[in-house]
Amino acid sequence: MHQPFNDKLGALLASRRPFAIATVVRVRGSASARPGSKALVDEHGRNVFGWVGGGCAESLVREEALAALEDGARASSPRTWTTRCWAWACPAAA
Repeated sequence: MHQPFNDKLGALLASRRPFAIATVVRVRGSASARPGSKALVDEHGRNVFGWVGGGCAESLVREEALAALEDGARASSPRTWTTRCWAWACPAAA
C-alpha cells in the first residue's frame, strides 16, 4: 500500500486542497483495521484513499478529520475517539 498511498498523497499535495491523514495507532480487542492502517480524507469528509476500519471508526475519522481541518490543527497530537477507535487526524495542506 505504501507506493499507491504515497502517489495519492503527492497528488493531493500538488492540488493544494486541504486534506487529513488518519492513521490507526492502536487497536483494542477485535477490529478490522490494524495499527498502521491509513486513510486520506478530503475537505468534504470523503475517504479518498485507504481504510481505517468500518463502523465507529469510519464516521469518527470523518468527523475528526473535518474538525482538524476546520480548526487548523497540526499533526502533533493524537485524538482519542473512543476506547475502541484510536487514530490521528492530521491536516496536511493549508
